[in-house]
Amino acid sequence: MGWRVEQAEKFRQQVERWSDAERVILANGCQALLRGGPLPGSSTLLVRQIRDQRAGESYAVEFPRIVIGYQVLGEAIVVQWAEITRA
Repeated sequence: MGWRVEQAEKFRQQVERWSDAERVILANGCQALLRGGPLPGSSTLLVRQIRDQRAGESYAVEFPRIVIGYQVLGEAIVVQWAEITRA
């Protein structure tokens, strides 16, 4: 499947306040998510399913420097939130 990454509007506004280094970490995480696949069971990544009463089925994947929360809508991986982890 030809996955693509999109950012929810609220998240896009949040990322505008991030540093360039943090945006690079996010971009690297999103690229890994595209390569690995976003769905549990078919991904090469450790994807956790989250039940969110407001948003329905959501997922999260943790990388060494970032955790990304998203939903899958058709062929789109819609990033809803992300958190940079401090070393």
